[in-house]
Amino acid sequence: MQKGQKMYNKGTATRTHIINTANNLFYHQGFNQTSFTDIAQSAGIPKGNFYHYFKTKEEILEDVIQQRIKNIENQLSNIEELNLQPADRIRFFISALKNSKNGFAQYGCPIGSIITELGKTQLALKKKSKKILELIHNWLSLQFQQSGKHKATANTLSRHIMVRIQGAIVIAHAYEDKSCFTEEIDQLLEWIDNEASSTV
Repeated sequence: MQKGQKMYNKGTATRTHIINTANNLFYHQGFNQTSFTDIAQSAGIPKGNFYHYFKTKEEILEDVIQQRIKNIENQLSNIEELNLQPADRIRFFISALKNSKNGFAQYGCPIGSIITELGKTQLALKKKSKKILELIHNWLSLQFQQSGKHKATANTLSRHIMVRIQGAIVIAHAYEDKSCFTEEIDQLLEWIDNEASSTV
C-alpha cells in the first residue's frame, strides 16, 4: 500500500472515530451541552489536529446525522432481506427497539431528543435531523402500501406507530423506567396482531 493511501485510510478512520465519539456525546449530553473540546478530549485527538477534520461543531452534527441515516437505512435493508411479509417486517422493526430500552430510559430517544433540542434555536439543523424520522415514517408507510389493502391510510397508520413509540420513550425516560417502554411496545405489537393484521 502506498504512503498516500495509508494516510488517506488513517484520515478516514480518524474522521469516523470523531463522528462516532460526537454521536455518543450528543446523545448522552445533548448537542448544546457538548463542546468542541469535549469531543476532542473524548476522541483522544489534540485540538490542533482536530480542526484538520472539522471546523465547527455544526459540521460534525451534519456528519453524525448522515451516519444515523445510513445506520437506519442498513437496518431497514437488513429487514427487507429477511423476505418477510409487510406486517412481519413492521413487527420485527418494533420488537428490535426493545434492545435499546436501557438507553431510552436513561437518555431518551437519540433522534427525538436532538430534534427537540435543535428545534428551539437551530431550525436549519433541526430540519436535517428530521430526515431521520422521515426515513422511518416512509418505510413504515411503504409496508402498509405493499400490503395492497390499506394504501389510502398508510401514512396515518405509520404515524400512529411512530407516535406511540416516541411517546413510550418519553415516558420511559421521564420515569427512568424501561418497563414502561417494553409494556407499550408489547401493546403496540398486540395492536398490530389484532387490528393491523387485517390491513397489513
